[in-house]
Amino acid sequence: MKLKKNVKKNILIVAGETSGDRLGQSILKELSLRKGYVFFGVGGDGLKDIGVELLYSTKDLSVVGIVEILFSFFRLKKIMSHLVRESVRRQVSHAVLIDFPGFNLRLARKLSQLGISCYLIASPQIWAWRYKRIYKIKKYIRSVFCFYDFEVEIYKRENIKAFFVGHPLVKEWKKYRKKEDKNLIAILPGSRPLEIKKLMPFFIALIKRISERNENFFFVIPAASSHIMDLLKLYKLPPKVRLSSEPAASVLSRAYAAFACSGTVTLECAFFQVPFFLVYKASYLSYWIALTLVKINHIGMPNILAGREIVPELWQHEVRLAKAWPLAEKILFDELYRQKMKQDLAMVARKLGDGSSAEKIAYELEKEFRL
Repeated sequence: MKLKKNVKKNILIVAGETSGDRLGQSILKELSLRKGYVFFGVGGDGLKDIGVELLYSTKDLSVVGIVEILFSFFRLKKIMSHLVRESVRRQVSHAVLIDFPGFNLRLARKLSQLGISCYLIASPQIWAWRYKRIYKIKKYIRSVFCFYDFEVEIYKRENIKAFFVGHPLVKEWKKYRKKEDKNLIAILPGSRPLEIKKLMPFFIALIKRISERNENFFFVIPAASSHIMDLLKLYKLPPKVRLSSEPAASVLSRAYAAFACSGTVTLECAFFQVPFFLVYKASYLSYWIALTLVKINHIGMPNILAGREIVPELWQHEVRLAKAWPLAEKILFDELYRQKMKQDLAMVARKLGDGSSAEKIAYELEKEFRL
């Protein structure tokens, strides 16, 4: 009598953005049982390089702007239907859905109705807006993997299975050893053209004022891509400003202080304990919508994680030199203020985990896949 060969199980994985693709690659590398499974779905070069069969790329799911969202609705609906059909055809029992909640929660509803267990990696910001999405998560998601510890408590209150795994970028940031240059100031205007357009005139004015006060300072602006580098080159920058293609983490590991847009870079500032303030400036319509929908007092993740303001925030009309300069002076020249902020940022950095998020997610997924 012939023994049956082991049949590999098919698992759907969907990473709708580049960051999710990189995290998905890291998770699959950690799966010791990977040889027993065939992964297929949506991703980028990261997932493709480790053998995931991509039916669609992250670019196929990317949507920017309200008008494009309207035009893309039927295209995204078609992609979703195809993924569901393929999951049925391939007898999928598990689906790993990374971030991209607008698409992935809708997909989870369809998959869970077919008996497919869905796992959501990266909690949507239900604590900031659209809390009601938690009821969809409760109904359609088997487990949520959270980057922040306070998110787990929210899910526990709703009897939803959730794990704190830490922020996945910590592992990358740990590659850079902190070695402070007391003359280096990091300027972080964002990675989106609109952010840069709104903030660069302010940052240029701030740089000029700082240089008048202390001519020893020099400034480094890391560019997230060649496109952003070309955009930054259009501005007439003061003499001691250097554009750099190195990662923001590399610059911040050496920085004495920083001035940043809101976003992931604020967590990088916290990780490297670089005193800074953050600025947020959008179109008046976007700002009005944000004020209407968002239910939190702070927009900077260091402040949200601390539960209080440890880093100054300048919003919209406050993003002007007259308002910013007194804060910049304290960050640059008040040593007691700097040391207090560094202590607070170190506390936030500890909340980001130890850099083993991919390993922790892989461990829990393996237990689920064996069921």
